[in-house]
Amino acid sequence: MVNIKKQLVSQEVINKRSYGKGNKIKSITPHQTGNTNPGADAQAHANIQSNLNPRQASWHYSVDDEVIIQSFEDDIMCWAAGDGRGPGNTESIHIEMCVNSDGDYEKTLNNGAALVKLLMDKHGLDISSVNQHHDWSGKNCPAQLRAGYKGISWQDFLNKVEGVQEQENFGSGSTSTNTKPSTTSPKNTNSIVDYLNSKGVDSSYSNRAKLAKEYGIKDYKGTAPQNIKLLELIKKGKPTSTKAKKEYVTLPASAKTWRTYKLNVAPVTKNSDWSLTPAAFGGLTYEILDKPQANVVTIKTSRGKRNIYVGADTSAKIIMK
Repeated sequence: MVNIKKQLVSQEVINKRSYGKGNKIKSITPHQTGNTNPGADAQAHANIQSNLNPRQASWHYSVDDEVIIQSFEDDIMCWAAGDGRGPGNTESIHIEMCVNSDGDYEKTLNNGAALVKLLMDKHGLDISSVNQHHDWSGKNCPAQLRAGYKGISWQDFLNKVEGVQEQENFGSGSTSTNTKPSTTSPKNTNSIVDYLNSKGVDSSYSNRAKLAKEYGIKDYKGTAPQNIKLLELIKKGKPTSTKAKKEYVTLPASAKTWRTYKLNVAPVTKNSDWSLTPAAFGGLTYEILDKPQANVVTIKTSRGKRNIYVGADTSAKIIMK
């Protein structure tokens, strides 16, 4: 359990280091401090803000391996995105995760993930609303996650967020960073993550993306409507096959030869410079790559792409499989 405590800055600091109230809260932006010095923990960063940061910068929460400290209320427009009065500063909640050398790096990420999940639930956001500082102004932040430091990438962090299990006291003074899936009975819930966890199924973003593809949901981004749709489909049962069928042409064994044509000539007898020999192979079957004109298809042969005539007056057959 990780404590979340408030150390809110004064109104003077709000006036001098933010745009004040009015944050529309359309996203959440986790940062990494970049300060690896021993002692550069959440308390140290919260103190910097309380004492009027000498830099023209501010953020809502500081996170380390032991504690989460809130410096600004969520509705304050902090200066953390580097985009002036753009959406990064005016529509996002900012979290600074510490990288001090005397802290536990992965525990800090776990605590940061738990906080992101709490804020997502609190403000009705989904995983697609979690942004990098880099998204707002191009800064290389969160640098360690972007570089895959200690084998943990940005996508791994998002997976941690989605693996957070809600507890009764989550957000009421403490958070839980347990990411092991539960095997309890499924809840009557609209949360795809909760449902999959209750079934003992991997609920990470990457696995849900695979499931979405299997169930025919295109361009899965983890949005709320997509998650609700995916949950409905999973509860209904096995997905229908989404494998697209391909079209093939079959040349029968009764045909001793079959004229082919280069792609840049008309498919008429005088332009044929080479023939296939279906009879020699007991018949031939080719995938149809194109249909440049009526009764003509493009196939790939040993001499490259060629056109062949397959009109109704021939013995060719078009099949799907």
